[in-house]
Amino acid sequence: MKDFTVESAPLNLFRFLAIIIIVFIHYGGGFFKYYISGGPLVTFFYILSGYGMFLGNQKHERINLRQYFTRRATRLLPFYYAALFMMVLFLILSSRFSFTGFFLSLFCIQSWFPNYQFSVNPPAWFVTNLMFFYCVFPAIHSLIKKETPDATRLLFSGLLLWVFTLIVHNVIMSSFPATYSDYIECFPLFHFSSFYLGICGAYFVTESETRKYLAVNNSLPYTGLILLFCVVHLIHPDVFTEIIGDKMLIESSWYAPLSLLVIIYLSTARNNLTKFLSIRFFGLLAIISFPVYIFQAPLHVIYTHFIGKFLEIKPGADTVLFLMFIMLAASVLNKIEIKLKSLLLKA
Repeated sequence: MKDFTVESAPLNLFRFLAIIIIVFIHYGGGFFKYYISGGPLVTFFYILSGYGMFLGNQKHERINLRQYFTRRATRLLPFYYAALFMMVLFLILSSRFSFTGFFLSLFCIQSWFPNYQFSVNPPAWFVTNLMFFYCVFPAIHSLIKKETPDATRLLFSGLLLWVFTLIVHNVIMSSFPATYSDYIECFPLFHFSSFYLGICGAYFVTESETRKYLAVNNSLPYTGLILLFCVVHLIHPDVFTEIIGDKMLIESSWYAPLSLLVIIYLSTARNNLTKFLSIRFFGLLAIISFPVYIFQAPLHVIYTHFIGKFLEIKPGADTVLFLMFIMLAASVLNKIEIKLKSLLLKA
């Protein structure tokens, strides 16, 4: 199957939409807070990260650790620290600054400690986990390249880890006081199975005979069904657990295998819909998705104090206006980052 390729471009729009929905959940009022869950979106991102990381390094027998960590750090940390110090300034001005929270956030380890996962810049807990996954990825990649395991068995190991994580997560959630629920939900090890499952899925797609099936079954109707699943999943994330009568916690990566199927299919299907999803505009939206996410808290403080309070508009319109403001600010910040990197490389 020489013409079989895996392409992440059709996923760009979903990467951006997931971020926008998370912003709406945080600041968009009752509908987004009570009818859409952020848990499946977090799972989607971690799986996509593992999937993309392995595909990006698939041809490398060994990862150059210096280049690898330099790329990871320069991609995440400039925005991370810029947003962090903006929030530090706001917290100092409001007399709510915590040195312990700042110290943990400075070293990207706040998600490992109870009651500090949301310290300083609350959305940054996601990045803390992502940094941990990036640190362990070279070891996983090296082991896979060395052992060259059977693709089906490796995928099965990912599913076993996912099931084990689900069980442990739910046992702990039911055993500990409710005050620890946010800490448990954000704890890195409870999300690692999603990242690892993404790695296993990428290896399975590229190394197993399944790619022949995927290359044939890539018609527009199949893709339409996948997109319909995504819509149902986002609007009513517990619909399938209600059907089967399961009481597992949605936040505990319950939909990880289904999210992986969506990612695999959209990255391998070739039809007019996936061509449309691959247009450059959606790629540009995906580029600004990270600054939109990491700056949502400090930009919301700026918007609330310097823009929103002077406007007499309805809450829904206010949310849309904030969304436009944060997208514009993220675009500008992304341009500044690119310019600074270019100047540093020339120097």
